[in-house]
Amino acid sequence: MFNVPNYCKSLFSLAIVPFIIAGNGINSNSIDTSVDTEVGQEIGQEVAQNTYTGWVATIWQRQPKRRPLISRSSGVCPISPGVVDTLAVWHDRPLFLWQSSELWETAQLIIREEETQRVIWTQQVNVGDKKAFYSGQEALKAGKTYQWQLSGTNGRSIIPERTFEIMSASERSKIETDLQALDKELKTAGVSQEQLAERKAEYFLNYQIKDDNGKDMVHPWSDIFQVLYEVEKPSASFVQKRETKISQLCQ
Repeated sequence: MFNVPNYCKSLFSLAIVPFIIAGNGINSNSIDTSVDTEVGQEIGQEVAQNTYTGWVATIWQRQPKRRPLISRSSGVCPISPGVVDTLAVWHDRPLFLWQSSELWETAQLIIREEETQRVIWTQQVNVGDKKAFYSGQEALKAGKTYQWQLSGTNGRSIIPERTFEIMSASERSKIETDLQALDKELKTAGVSQEQLAERKAEYFLNYQIKDDNGKDMVHPWSDIFQVLYEVEKPSASFVQKRETKISQLCQ
């Protein structure tokens, strides 16, 4: 039998859901449990996705501090790691990123341990690709400092040595725990891969660490760039925003 009080109560519950979410943040626990579960999940997902526009705007608007090392060498502008904001990197299989107008030249990407100068990984790359992911058998070690460079086939230096360090094991563990929780929360909300990457980038944008001198607080921009470049099959608009972001660092 049709129950007017219960029907009104359901309508009222649906009406207040957006206000509950807006007041308490995007949290599945904040949605009124009297609302039908499936309807509640759909509303929660829609609100979560709509909110992303405000959350991630700073990723595309903010710029990292330009270290003195950002300069062009042989027409190539190194960007990451160890060139913007901080030397510290969370990813132990980092992304190496540069800008270049050269499309076809090949080079060797060389990684050395700073302390011993031992070469631990080399990879032939196309300079025009403007990026390369570390793919050594073993991940780089927490707390260790490394150097990377691009060397031309004739031995000339395309990008001189740039220094970076992998964060300490304790700091890496904390960030890993945070990212796992964030990943679980956002996948439950049904966000896209691009939105997930933007939210992880936002996490790193809000994560602060001491600079090389131990004085100022800076952000791990190398990790921000990496999560943005790990998106599989990105849309044309996402790629455009990413390329614009990178090109601005070398203007």
